[in-house]
Amino acid sequence: MDTLTIIMTSVDYSDYLQLTLPEAVKYGRVVVATSPDDDRTIRIAESLGAECLQTYAWNNHRSPFSKGAGINAALEYAKPQGWLLLLDSDIVLLPPPPNFWPLSRLDTTCLYGVQRRQCPTEQLWRQCLNRKSWYDLPVDPLPLVRGRGRKKKVWGGRPTGNPIGLEGYFQLWHYPFDTRGLSECRTAAKYDVELGLRWPDDKRMLLPWAGYTVIHLGPARQNWKGRKTAQWSALPIPNGELEQAAEKYHG
Repeated sequence: MDTLTIIMTSVDYSDYLQLTLPEAVKYGRVVVATSPDDDRTIRIAESLGAECLQTYAWNNHRSPFSKGAGINAALEYAKPQGWLLLLDSDIVLLPPPPNFWPLSRLDTTCLYGVQRRQCPTEQLWRQCLNRKSWYDLPVDPLPLVRGRGRKKKVWGGRPTGNPIGLEGYFQLWHYPFDTRGLSECRTAAKYDVELGLRWPDDKRMLLPWAGYTVIHLGPARQNWKGRKTAQWSALPIPNGELEQAAEKYHG
């Protein structure tokens, strides 16, 4: 089944969401999960064609940001069928490359991720807009795991034989899948790791689209306990320009 549901978490991320949501809604049904107090996120989601779930679940378990509880509330609301993509609201989806595999050709028993390009500052984003140069942004290197010692690879503090520890900004899998217990994770980082470890080592892999990447906005790995970094006031990508840039890049 090629049906795709995208769930985006956005609490105090409306500045990023106005840049990323216009691209996400091109690829499937989008549910934005936020707090009832985040008026700007609610307005942006509704104005750009996404569904918006408002929940206080983020504050469960005395957590500074219970991403798992918020996502579980979104899953209960969305009741996705087919493929599900958990996408952070600071991630810009780039157009897929030519001859990409349709979802129907992916393994329904696997968890898929992608590499990301880094755009840490608003100034750099504005330069990309002016030059249409999103594909010049640097790509995070692989492997996406931490190593302890010379031989043992670990991800989230646990041994793994797979050099790919897929980070939580983009997690694609075929629903349903058991996410019980994950709502107790007290930070976004903990949730991302624990979710990934529900799949065996050989079932976590990069999406088999040659050269495919996404763009991460803002400083990396600083908002796992809720928004800490400064707000942006940048403008979104004009309609059609990203597709033109992708066509030129993939040649």
